[in-house]
Amino acid sequence: ENVRGHPMQSLSSDDDGSMENDEERKLLLPIFHELVKTMLQSLQFPLQPETEPDFEYPLFVGYRELGSATMTDVSVVVTTQTIIDLVGLQLGRAEAGNASWNEVEVCIFMLTAMAPRATAG
Repeated sequence: ENVRGHPMQSLSSDDDGSMENDEERKLLLPIFHELVKTMLQSLQFPLQPETEPDFEYPLFVGYRELGSATMTDVSVVVTTQTIIDLVGLQLGRAEAGNASWNEVEVCIFMLTAMAPRATAG
């Protein structure tokens, strides 16, 4: 489900990077919507990385760069605004006091990754 109710757009990219083919988009939309939620979890730093014996900063930074590129590709299907809206929902949890620092930090990371693709205004 598209958070903002954007009209279905196309597989070839429009000016805003969204998809033009409604049928393919409808098939991909729920899958990619869940992917965005999953990426918001998997791109989080561990709460205490220094206590994680297998945590390596360079590998995690590389993973995050790959995640950022993936979200750029996903934004063609779900739109950049939808990703920003999902991040906003997670930040709403933080405002209510129900989020840890790493849940807030991943939102900042995702907003930074999506900012170049967002429509001004």
